[in-house]
Amino acid sequence: MKFPIDLTRLNKFSKRKSCNGSNQQLIGSLILLACTFGCSIKAAQAEGSRDLYPNGASGSRANLEWQTVEKYGPTTPTDNSLLRRTLLQVYANKDEYILLGSSAVGVDSGDILIYDAKGGRIGNETLSSTNLKFKCSAQRTLTGNTANQGKITSRKQEVAGPDTITNDIIATPGSQVTDGYVPCYYKAPANGIYYIVFYGPNGDANSSSSGNNIPADIGLTDSKNFDKNQGSTVAAWDVTVRSSLTSTTDIKGRLFADYLALFTGNNGRPIYSKFYVVTKDGFRYESNLNGLDPNAFLIYGNDVGYYDSDGKSPLYHDVLGDNGNNSGSLSILKGSTNFALPTHTILFNNPQSSAGAMDVINIRGLPISPILPKIETLPNGDPIFKFIGNVSNNTSVINKGGNFIFDTNVLGSYEIIISKDGINFDPNKPENRQLRGLVTTTTGQTANWDGKDNSGNPFPVGTDYKAQIVIRNGEYHFPLIDAENSTLGGPSFTLLNAINSLGNKVGFYDDRGYKTLSGVNVGTPGQVLCGANPPNPALSDAINGFDTTGIGRKYGSNPGSNTNTSCTGSFGDAKGLDIWTYIPSQAAFSNVNIIAPSTPTAEKTVAIVEDNDKSGGTTPLANQTATPGDTLEYTIIVKNTSTTTPATTVVLTDNIPANTTYVPGSLQISAGENSGAKTDTNADDQADYDGTAKVVKFRLGLGANATKGGTLGITAADNTTTIKFRIKINDPIPAGVISVSNQAIISSDGNTDVKSNDPGTEDLPNDPTISKLGPRLRLVKRVTGIRKKNATTTTAIALYNNLADSEPGGINDNPTVAWTPSAETYLLGAIATEQIPTSPGIPAPQDEIEYTIYFLSDGAMTAKDVNLCDFIPANQTYVAGTMQMSLSGATPSDIIDGSGILPNSGFYPNTTTTFPTACKEINNNNGAVYFRVGDIIPANITPTSSYGFIRFRAKVN
Repeated sequence: MKFPIDLTRLNKFSKRKSCNGSNQQLIGSLILLACTFGCSIKAAQAEGSRDLYPNGASGSRANLEWQTVEKYGPTTPTDNSLLRRTLLQVYANKDEYILLGSSAVGVDSGDILIYDAKGGRIGNETLSSTNLKFKCSAQRTLTGNTANQGKITSRKQEVAGPDTITNDIIATPGSQVTDGYVPCYYKAPANGIYYIVFYGPNGDANSSSSGNNIPADIGLTDSKNFDKNQGSTVAAWDVTVRSSLTSTTDIKGRLFADYLALFTGNNGRPIYSKFYVVTKDGFRYESNLNGLDPNAFLIYGNDVGYYDSDGKSPLYHDVLGDNGNNSGSLSILKGSTNFALPTHTILFNNPQSSAGAMDVINIRGLPISPILPKIETLPNGDPIFKFIGNVSNNTSVINKGGNFIFDTNVLGSYEIIISKDGINFDPNKPENRQLRGLVTTTTGQTANWDGKDNSGNPFPVGTDYKAQIVIRNGEYHFPLIDAENSTLGGPSFTLLNAINSLGNKVGFYDDRGYKTLSGVNVGTPGQVLCGANPPNPALSDAINGFDTTGIGRKYGSNPGSNTNTSCTGSFGDAKGLDIWTYIPSQAAFSNVNIIAPSTPTAEKTVAIVEDNDKSGGTTPLANQTATPGDTLEYTIIVKNTSTTTPATTVVLTDNIPANTTYVPGSLQISAGENSGAKTDTNADDQADYDGTAKVVKFRLGLGANATKGGTLGITAADNTTTIKFRIKINDPIPAGVISVSNQAIISSDGNTDVKSNDPGTEDLPNDPTISKLGPRLRLVKRVTGIRKKNATTTTAIALYNNLADSEPGGINDNPTVAWTPSAETYLLGAIATEQIPTSPGIPAPQDEIEYTIYFLSDGAMTAKDVNLCDFIPANQTYVAGTMQMSLSGATPSDIIDGSGILPNSGFYPNTTTTFPTACKEINNNNGAVYFRVGDIIPANITPTSSYGFIRFRAKVN
């Protein structure tokens, strides 16, 4: 505050009149005001520990710490730990003086250092020797005033601040400040921030000792406040900026910090210090510890509090140490939560009345006037706040959620409450849903919602649910790091430079257990966390908060218990508690609709389209049983059966069945949107084949493209699509494979994946489409010998003749087929007359022709009850007693002619009235030979049992 008073006249007047009125009675309020102000000039108002513990302060003192080892907070996975050391910062203009003193100067390694720059992040700053510009100890040596310079040796000196200096060569005090100490002094070479380090008697040694014998008395009556018992701490300290060494006018508000590391030495020593915080968005708060009773602790502010397990989302809860009896350091936190670094500026004097504070605010780039938060609006006044569901602008399928999108005028935080009844917006109500996060962009900020309420249950189907958003600015969290007790409810907040609609002293806390984003419970969710004497209630009013200047959040006891182990000491022990405040915007609203899911179905059928081995003969393809080598075509009809909810982002995936091979170029959308042939190539149309994964994929419906599925509507005109593709059954196939099974998967937004159904099995819903594989019998007929007229022996035709290529699809006698033994040594004989050698020559009348029919079972299963029938060719007559059969390479055995009586093997003459089934529908004018072979095991199971032949002779008429 500035007074319109002539300071020169004031100083003259003050020499004549006693300020306490002991010499004369002062008359008139103006004269009293002048006298009071004149005396305040002599009692300099330095910045430092006297601001934290001013005259008349009650309670105890917390010493300033500087350690190089100990820290608070986790170092992994993200190192947001904070060293237990206080790096003070002061702004000075060129040629201004920074005056310094402490109770540790001159005691062992006690010292004060000034740096003109720092590196690293807050909490782990690096201070380079190249940036070291000043050491009080070095100046004391130069001036020779080691007895007094830089030393604060009494409470009076602490309160009075630095004296003037009349001779800077030998640090001669000017005695212009009553009880003032003789300061160390540094002349700023340029405008800027300078970094101040106070060493306790331990100095900068790699020490973790803060001295357990510090008395912590505000009056500094104990000598331990000034000797080596301070350890790594300093009891009294001062940083004052003046225009010159002879000036007595302090430039208040220039001293600040990112955080303070403090130490009381024990519990039962409540602290009542007051300090000021300027948030990064320009809001100014007064904070009072109000009897907080920690031991070693930190003071800082940020806009987050702590991070949830994802390392970026605000937690709005406490954190618990999780490393045994050293949990007080909070280096390991339950649930993988983490610290958030300081973001706000701590001042030691009120920025509203300290002119120097404006220099700090400007140099740190903080707003001079804070901006109240609001949701931006459209030209018609509607708020830019909307819900984008997975179906349409404000509609989502149950349990699928969507995104809220909004614009705001500030970067702060947001809170969205989705109300179950549209009236109660309590963020903690189980049936509602609370979403909180940081605003990282003022345009198009997105907040994701998973479709569930606070209890983890899906929001039910309904229309016009109300979603409320509030933007928060000036958010100030005060993390209470290992602060065991607060029996009077401190700290408190008082907003100084704006009006908070909730009240300028309002705050919030939530000391209940919770579940992290990674699903880990910290404590019991919804119940107060462990520890002695917790707050009651366990959380503040979530909408209106509580008065932080009262005892609403008191916890612990006096002196309480400090075990450094979670849950065994006072409530604040081995925890990081959070308390916060903010300035809310006016609420804006948006509607949310939740609809039932669509109901897509998929019916999948299969058909043989190519009988590649001709094993089906003349049987129509539709009536055949598939065998190895056949080509199958799948047809899948995908339909959205809902008449109210479209199926969106519809994608069909289908794994190519085992023991089959995809037929290239066979992808097709045969009906519905985007119908037509599709390439196998990825990202060029609505379908593709992944040869590595062996998967076909179709993106279906209206709007489907090369990367995303489309929509199946709710009417007959747009709710169905049909796809086709082909596979070829591998040949051969492994033993035991008797079917090809396949099932497609349909995915769409708002639905669990749907499996295709085989409509041919009505009693088995959503079952795979199975193609049973049948046995296959390969037959190869040859002329294997000629017995000339009147000859007694048969001349064998022991040559292999491969005419497979000339047969329509003939593959039975192909040497690539797995005959055992090989086809070249087993399938002997002639097919055409030109293949018969000159000896015995082409058969003539009365010659006998030996016919051999070779057979091979190489299907998917055993060929059951094999019966072979061959009629006697025209112009030929069966030669009695020539039927033979060989199995598995054995010596042929004779078949008795007379056995041709059903159901036996043998010769059935043309006079037979009832032929075996295998002999029907063929030319039986000359009779038929009939062989009952029995079961033939396929070659993929027992190769040696899979083959054989039958044989007989017929005489040319």
